[in-house]
Amino acid sequence: MGLINIKEIERLIKNHQNEISKLEQLLSLSASFAGSKQKRSVAAAKPVRAKKAKRAKRGSVTTSILNLLAAASKPMAAGDIRTVLVDKDVVEKGSSTVYAMLSQMSKKGIVKKAKTANGIVYTTAPSRK
Repeated sequence: MGLINIKEIERLIKNHQNEISKLEQLLSLSASFAGSKQKRSVAAAKPVRAKKAKRAKRGSVTTSILNLLAAASKPMAAGDIRTVLVDKDVVEKGSSTVYAMLSQMSKKGIVKKAKTANGIVYTTAPSRK
């Protein structure tokens, strides 16, 4: 049976008390920035939720892709399309929306997909009139 290391336990307790003290100071500081003169205890603090990322609407992404392909002088790779749309803040940096939309648009015949030596490229499909 192992022995309990009392000194190690006391050290851990002291470390945790220091962390709690730091958190209480941060909470007090944040309350003062918020204009509140009341100090909130650590127990009364509500957890901070991360803001939801702003999602682009499907129509705006589709329209942006079509406008980009129509303005392009040559077929574009999906990665190039995505880079331009990220720069224009149409989609987020880590988003795979562009790839999914290009796949759906290709299946519907809205864009034309072609395999080349450099990979798959997309162009606007000829309009049906």
